[in-house]
Amino acid sequence: MKRLMFVFALLIPVMAGAQNFVNSKYDNEGRLTATYTGTDRNNYSFTRFHENGVKKETGVFREGVKHGVWKSWNENGELQASARYRHGMKTGKWTIYNGDDKQVFHISFEKDLIKTATRKDSHGNILANR
Repeated sequence: MKRLMFVFALLIPVMAGAQNFVNSKYDNEGRLTATYTGTDRNNYSFTRFHENGVKKETGVFREGVKHGVWKSWNENGELQASARYRHGMKTGKWTIYNGDDKQVFHISFEKDLIKTATRKDSHGNILANR
């Protein structure tokens, strides 16, 4: 039991140092434009907003570079794009949408290089493949 208490006591400063920050930015009109949450200026997630308050973009920075899923929306709140990064490099499946939430472009990346790309019409018919 003493050993467990000792380990816990050692972890308190580590846990205290890992506290998250939350920061918000506003425009001259007082509208929320962005929120940031993270452990430091190199490791945080953010959300940006359109002037009408609708979410515009979300993403994560890890060790100062883009990492994970990034998404963007138009002013009506419709998803426009979904992308993936791994340690700052484009990776995995990227999807671009039209205004009807239909998938128009699919692009697959591996270490910043395009592996495949497909363009579809609004009905889902393939128009081009690479």
